Amino acid sequence: MRLDVASISQQGSRNINEDRICFGIFDGLALFAVADGLGGHGGGDIAASIAVQKTEEIFSSSSEHDDVESCLEQCFQAAHIAILEQCKAVGSRYSMKTTLAILTVAEDFKARWAHIGDSRLYYFPVHRRKRYLRTLDHSVTQSLVSRGEIKEDQVRFHEDRSYLLRALGEDTRRAEYDLSDATPLRIGDAILICTDGFWEWIPEQTMISCLKHAHDAHEWLGEMEQRILQAGTGKDMDNYSAIAIMVR
Repeated sequence: MRLDVASISQQGSRNINEDRICFGIFDGLALFAVADGLGGHGGGDIAASIAVQKTEEIFSSSSEHDDVESCLEQCFQAAHIAILEQCKAVGSRYSMKTTLAILTVAEDFKARWAHIGDSRLYYFPVHRRKRYLRTLDHSVTQSLVSRGEIKEDQVRFHEDRSYLLRALGEDTRRAEYDLSDATPLRIGDAILICTDGFWEWIPEQTMISCLKHAHDAHEWLGEMEQRILQAGTGKDMDNYSAIAIMVR
C-alpha cells in the first residue's frame, strides 16, 4: 500500500492567509498537519506557523515514533506554550490563537489523529457501514448540535459558528485536544484534513461524490476546490486549506 497525497492553501477573500499546512515522512512515519490562525484575535498567522513548526520539529527530532501518542502530546503542549510565550514577548498586544489537526500514519498503515478547534479530519472508509467519520469541532455550534438545539446542516453558516471553545493559545495551563484510537487503513480509504474555510463551502455528500469519481488525490482535491469556488466566489470567503490522502 501507499499514500497518494495532494494539498492546497489559498487566501480566499482575506487580506492574508493565516492557514498553515505541513506534511512529511519521518523514519517511516507519515505526518500531516493543518492549522488555522484565528484572524479575529490578531497574529493568527504567527500562531498557526508556530503550531506546524513545533509539530515538524518534534516528529523530526523524536526517536520514539513507536509512541505516537506521546509525540502528539508533545506537539500540542509545546505549540501551546510557544504561542503563549510569543504573546508575552510582544507585550500581549495580540491574543494569538490557532486550531491544529494532526494525522500520523505508521509503516503498518495504522492511523492516529488529534485535533483542537474546528479544523476537521474526515475519514472515508471503503469497507465500513458509515460513509464517513469526522472529528467533532470544539465550537459553540457543535455544542448546540450535541444538545439537539440545531441540526448538523445548520452549523456551516450559523451566526455563532466562528466561536471556538478550545484553541492553542488560550489562557490555560494545558492544551485540551482530542485523540483518536489507532485505526488500520485499507486500500480505497481516504482522509481529508481541512480548515473551516474549506469545509464550510462543501457538504460531506459532495466530498464523497467527488471522491467516487477521482482517480487520485490531486483530482479529488481539485474537484472539491472547484465546488468550493462555485459556492463561495463573490462571497466572504475565508482562507481555505486542505490535505487530501488516498490509500492506494
